[in-house]
Amino acid sequence: MIMTSTESRERARTKLGELRQSFAERLQSRLRQLDGLVTHAKADPTQGALTEAINAAHRLAGTAGSYGFMEVGEAAGCLERSLQRIAGGEEEWEAASAALARAHRSAS
Repeated sequence: MIMTSTESRERARTKLGELRQSFAERLQSRLRQLDGLVTHAKADPTQGALTEAINAAHRLAGTAGSYGFMEVGEAAGCLERSLQRIAGGEEEWEAASAALARAHRSAS
C-alpha cells in the first residue's frame, strides 16, 4: 500500500506527538537526576562531578528543545553555561540554581 503525502505527514505528526508525550512523562525524572548531579557538583566541585552535570544539562537542553519544550531547553542551556563558568573558577552557583529552578517551573 502506498501512502499519500497527506497520510505520511499525519503519520509523522502522530509519531512526533507520541515521542513528545513520552519525553514529557520522563521530564520530571530527568530534572530530579539533574538536581542530584548539580547538588553533588556543588558539594564536591571536582572536574568530574562538574563535567557530569554539564553534560546532563547539555543533553536536556538539546532534547527538550527538540521535543518542543523550548523554555526548559533554554533554562537547561543557561544552567550548562553557568556550570561551565563554575568549572572555569567563577562563582556562578546562584545563577546555576536559578536556571535549574526555571527549568522546573517551565516543565510544570
